[in-house]
Amino acid sequence: MPASDSTTTRDVPGDAPQPRLAWLLVPACALAWVAGVGHLLWDASELTAAAFALGGSHPP
Repeated sequence: MPASDSTTTRDVPGDAPQPRLAWLLVPACALAWVAGVGHLLWDASELTAAAFALGGSHPP
């Protein structure tokens, strides 16, 4: 293709790359996982923060 030609392969209609399924599947799985266990993660983070605020998870 000569350098002066302004058409490229991206200019061809219908030849655009299609989005990959992974771009939808990975966020959908992550969202489903967080929705399923998010409350457990929140409880665990609160308990961990409280344990450190009280000086550790168990007495010395």
